[in-house]
Amino acid sequence: MALLKVTEMKEINRKVEIPPTIIHKSTYSHSGDLFEIQTYGSSHRKNPESVSQTITIDRQSAIELIKILKIKFGL
Repeated sequence: MALLKVTEMKEINRKVEIPPTIIHKSTYSHSGDLFEIQTYGSSHRKNPESVSQTITIDRQSAIELIKILKIKFGL
C-alpha cells in the first residue's frame, strides 16, 4: 500500500503508452479525508481476485491531482 501525499508533483517529459496488461476490475473506498483505489490481478495471474495495488490519496493530494487532471484533459 502507498499513500500518495502530494507535496510536489512535477511533470516529466516521458511518452505514456498503454501497458501490455489492462486491468478491468478496480474498487475504491472512502473514509474521512482518505480515498483508496484498489486494482486487481489480470485473468492471467494465479489469483486474479487478489488486490494487486492499493493507492491511498489524502484530501489535499486529491485536490492537487484533480487540478492537474482538469488541465491535462481539458475539462
